[in-house]
Amino acid sequence: MKIRIRASLRVIGGILTAAMMVTTLVGEKPITYKSAPAVAIVGGDAYVLQTPGNGHNAKVATNRKSIHKFQLRAKDLNRTEPSSQRVEYAGAAKMPFSKDVWVAFSLKVDKAPTPPWVLVGQFHQTEDKGEPGTSPVFAQELNNGRFQIVTRGDAGKITRSTTIKQRIHYINPAFPRGQWVNFVYRLRFERNGSGRIQAWIGGKQVVNATGPLGCNDRIGPYWKFGIYRAKNPGRKAITVHYANVEVGTASLRSRIAKPKPIQ
Repeated sequence: MKIRIRASLRVIGGILTAAMMVTTLVGEKPITYKSAPAVAIVGGDAYVLQTPGNGHNAKVATNRKSIHKFQLRAKDLNRTEPSSQRVEYAGAAKMPFSKDVWVAFSLKVDKAPTPPWVLVGQFHQTEDKGEPGTSPVFAQELNNGRFQIVTRGDAGKITRSTTIKQRIHYINPAFPRGQWVNFVYRLRFERNGSGRIQAWIGGKQVVNATGPLGCNDRIGPYWKFGIYRAKNPGRKAITVHYANVEVGTASLRSRIAKPKPIQ
């Protein structure tokens, strides 16, 4: 299997953007799937599946080592979340504060048009008891077709939607569809609401910044991968694929130049 990488970068309004950042697997064989398990070990870590429970929502490849396929359709509803749609694997491991956290994976978004807003990977804070839920401290979003990396943070003892700060670090207005794209993140969550993020896409560094990343919680955030979006019955299906997910405090710097092969 051959690999081709194409990339071009530009800066718009102080935000680094990418016109194209693609890894193409030449000669890729068709992938066959089966239903994903409710509890899975992915990259050595335990994950619990959050899903509407339909057969198409979450699948795992049978002829590849570590590929997961997620799909949401208009009528897919989670009983506990009537206002939203979700199919994600939620990690059991909680990440530390004030230490480097590394994440590496390959992501493919199908070519079909995406909803106005959809989340395709996140670190969600572990709210303290009695604390209201808010948007995640780290998110990969597709916003009107643009791929963006967003972080949030709050140093207050009680985090609310009105107090949490947000920063968009990266925008790609032409994120490739139907192609595997390789990601590596180096993150440092802080309770004081100001952390650090480095991001590499397709082997190129696209973010190196400090900013809001973390909340003043007793326990650190946890990784989730899949799809989350607001409920809207008129929306078409969206499908994303993840491969070779790795998360932890051990350095994954080597994955920048040499991502795990999708095989």
